[in-house]
Parts: sequence; structure tokens; C-alpha cells
Amino acid sequence: MKNKMSDAERSALLNFLDYFMDEFILNGKSTPDVLPSTGYWAVEKLAPSRAHRGLIMALSDAVEMSLSLSEAKKSAINAKLVQLGGPTLGTLALQYSRRLAAIMKKARLENIEDYYFLKAALDGGHLRDSSVESKAQDILEGFEFGGEIAG
Repeated sequence: MKNKMSDAERSALLNFLDYFMDEFILNGKSTPDVLPSTGYWAVEKLAPSRAHRGLIMALSDAVEMSLSLSEAKKSAINAKLVQLGGPTLGTLALQYSRRLAAIMKKARLENIEDYYFLKAALDGGHLRDSSVESKAQDILEGFEFGGEIAG
């Protein structure tokens, strides 16, 4: 998890979260007071580190929620991310998904839910062309063919 980010990166990520909330959670019916950036800036004035942690948590949640979206919606999100000057969903998944980071660090699955999460990340293209795609595939194959679950 990144502790420092540039103002431009933070701005792009907040714009993405506003877009994601409006488009995929509130179905285009948001108002400025319910957007993530509004909450971020209110908290940032009083507790910058708390605002940063909240931003990271929101990014992780958005990445995990995006796993179940159709390819068309993921493409739309990626196009918007690029337009906003931000990274793609795959890059966000690798940087900000706590669950994915934990699975990749252990290189083993803790439970069947982790199996389905990792499988969705691979099948959904979140890890496509990334340095961890083959490692994730190996973890899945270890489970599928050997029943390897940590614990």
C-alpha cells in the first residue's frame, strides 16, 4: 500500500472514485455532498493521515466491487481512468487491493472465498499483462490440482 502520492495522482484517484460512485453505485443520481471527494477534503483538513487511509480503503473497495462488472463496464471505467490521468483497474488492483496483496504475499489461499476472489481478478482481466499474472495463475492451479489452502 502506498503511503505517499502526488497531488495529481490523488486528484485523479478522487475523480475516479467520484465517477465510480456516481456511475456504478448511484446510477447517475449523485449530488456533490455524497461524492467521495467531498468527504475526503472535509477529513483531510482535520486529519490528513486518516483521509489518506480512507482513500486507500475506498480504492480497495471499488476495485473489489469492479470484479463483478461486465467487460463493457470495466472498459468504460478504464477509459475514464485514462481520461482522468489515473491508472487502469488492473494497476489499481495491484496497488490498492488489500485482499489481493495478502493473497499474493502468502502465495497460497486462505479459504475458498480467496480462491473465487483471485479467480475473478484473473478472469476479469484485472491482472492481465501484469507481473503477477503468472504467480496468481500458479496459486490457483495449486489449489485446483492440489487443494492447497494455507492454514
